Parts: sequence; C-alpha cells; structure tokens
Amino acid sequence: IAELELDLTHYVLAVRTLGRVAPPVAFTCAIVQLSTDVRHELGLLALQRGLAQSVAIERAMLCIVTGLATTLLCRVGARLLQQQERALHADLTRTAELLFAAAADSAE
Repeated sequence: IAELELDLTHYVLAVRTLGRVAPPVAFTCAIVQLSTDVRHELGLLALQRGLAQSVAIERAMLCIVTGLATTLLCRVGARLLQQQERALHADLTRTAELLFAAAADSAE
C-alpha cells in the first residue's frame, strides 16, 4: 500500500520537475536557434533579404511555444496525479479501517 503511494509521489515529482525544466530549455533552444540561423545564412535563405532572420525568429518562437506548452501539460498532469494520489490514499485508508474493524469483530 505504501509502495503505491510512494510511486505516485515519485511520478508527481517527476512531472513537476519536467515542467520546471521545460522553459529554460526552450529559451536556450531559442537563443541557440537565433544565433546559429542568423549567423549562417545558408542556401536559398541567403538570396532573399531578411528571410534568414524571419525563419530564425519563427523557429525560435516554435521552441518557446513548445516549452511553454510542455510546462502547461506537466502542470495539468501533476494536478491530475495529485488528485489520483489523494483518492488512492482515501481508498486505502478506508480499506485499512474496514480490515481492522473486521479483524476486531472476528477476534471477539
């Protein structure tokens, strides 16, 4: 019983940690994306003025949006896991009380 509660607690902590790590990783990805794409205008992007910068900004925004969406998803997931953890704890407590009551009745 305690192992189930401990597993759920570990899952909640893991999801929360992923949610906390996602924004810094996303912003780092955006910075790297901007610096490499603007610095290295390769191929056909170099032929049109400003196209390389525009594509770099689009890719950087995609990194940021993905990071923020990951954070939101992790927060919702952690909240759902916490609700399940509370429900499981209540069920296990109720079951333990019923077992102790049944054991006390059979001992009499």
